[in-house]
Amino acid sequence: MRLVTGVQTCALPISPTLAESKPQFKDSGSFLKRFGLRDYSHADPALSLALTTHLATHEVATLESLRRHPHPNIVKYRGCVVEGALVEGIALERYTHQLSYVADKVDPAMVLRDVGSALEHLHALGIVHVRAF
Repeated sequence: MRLVTGVQTCALPISPTLAESKPQFKDSGSFLKRFGLRDYSHADPALSLALTTHLATHEVATLESLRRHPHPNIVKYRGCVVEGALVEGIALERYTHQLSYVADKVDPAMVLRDVGSALEHLHALGIVHVRAF
């Protein structure tokens, strides 16, 4: 498996066997988010693959935009993980702790400021529309 970036490169077909056990992506600093075809399982496997491909392509385009316009409170996108000519998943920055581990160790007001800052950034990029402030 190799890591690639760019919307065009990551527009490769999605592996139709993603639900099967695959070799792990070897990068301790990254978390591999796989596209779960079973999440969109329909009677027609081709429809499930088409829907998953569409959603994954949109997600990659959004993450590529965030790569060009990063924010300190938004997870870092590292690229697509490709095996042969198929996209196997998205590599994201791996965090050292789960939220449940640090939840009681942070200032809630600071968390709200950081989340608000991230939402304002996403809004400025046209990724989300927020009227929370």
